[in-house]
Amino acid sequence: MKTKYFLADQLQDVALLKKWNQRCAVIEREYRDKNLLVAMRQIMAYADDVNRYFDEKKPWKLIKEAGKSDEVHQIVTLVLNAFR
Repeated sequence: MKTKYFLADQLQDVALLKKWNQRCAVIEREYRDKNLLVAMRQIMAYADDVNRYFDEKKPWKLIKEAGKSDEVHQIVTLVLNAFR
């Protein structure tokens, strides 16, 4: 069964999204267990990692290059799904 992502139909780095989703499961568990300080630190680290990925990929620059729109679409889709 093909996974449908919000925006793009596929992603370049599905493994990265899975890794990020695993981190979200840990954050959820910490929050549920009322380890709020740990959960908040992990949320901030998670957001930093996603933001770092976005900054490294620089989709705002890639979009100006011919033939890069699909790559930009996948980058933006990955980041949006990370924060979903």
